Amino acid sequence: MRVDNNSSFGSQVSWVTYPKLSVAYVVSEEPRLREYLPGFIDNLRLRAAYGASGQQPGVTTALRTLSPVAVRTA
Repeated sequence: MRVDNNSSFGSQVSWVTYPKLSVAYVVSEEPRLREYLPGFIDNLRLRAAYGASGQQPGVTTALRTLSPVAVRTA
């Protein structure tokens, strides 16, 4: 699990969590499978990974410089 927070998200956004998973299998440590490996390979590892992330906010996302104002004309 990865946890992230950025001041550009604004003060109303709290910490956000993202999933992360990875797994590895060392084939070369299996005696039954080692005999099938070519001689030039002495270490073989299979790896898989999954992860998710959010989108980075813009540089001025948290800045509130413009506010809409209703103007009534006569």
